[in-house]
Amino acid sequence: MSRPRTLEIVGESCPQLICRVMGMFAQQNLIPARMETTSSALAIRLSLSVDGIDEQRFRIVAEKIRMLVNVETVTIVD
Repeated sequence: MSRPRTLEIVGESCPQLICRVMGMFAQQNLIPARMETTSSALAIRLSLSVDGIDEQRFRIVAEKIRMLVNVETVTIVD
């Protein structure tokens, strides 16, 4: 069984950003085990943890999120 993996995402303060990020997980038939958001007038910060995903698949999801409009940074937390 693989360990939980976490992504830290920072993006522009856009109401659609959270839905777009979650859509990337939904395309892989994944539901994050934990999600934390913080928002301000300028940015949204998301922290998402996913259980039961291998490293390669997790990196693919991270790259797809990185390419989304309004995403500034994506960091894989080990």
